Amino acid sequence: MPSAFVHAPEYDSVQKEELESLPMELLTKVLKELECTDVLRVRQTSRRLHEASKSLDLWLHLYRVYAAASPSISHRLKAPVDTFSQDELEKWLLGVISLISDAKAVARARGPLLSGCCFANSWHYKSSSNSCLGPLL
Repeated sequence: MPSAFVHAPEYDSVQKEELESLPMELLTKVLKELECTDVLRVRQTSRRLHEASKSLDLWLHLYRVYAAASPSISHRLKAPVDTFSQDELEKWLLGVISLISDAKAVARARGPLLSGCCFANSWHYKSSSNSCLGPLL
């Protein structure tokens, strides 16, 4: 039975070429609509998208989105957010997201007793080593 959604590889390449032909400012604006992990996935698709995903403006935006959702995140930085490079900010933000994801996974694995625990559902969870966050915490 024919499907209404037929995958056409040639259509994918046309879309990719059109996306990559956008000015860098517009590519960055498109990437701002994604989650951090999705930005990392898009980064792997082409050199141009990789370049766009390394924008300091993009990572400042992503930081502000996460900070607005959980205000305590901004108190974890040792310096004002504007003083960090793109690489530092990206590493820090991905480290925080990783810690949160790990804490939620532990809480789910332990069952409903800890599912409402503060460390599993907030940005307040802090690793004992902080090694993945380096000097930024």
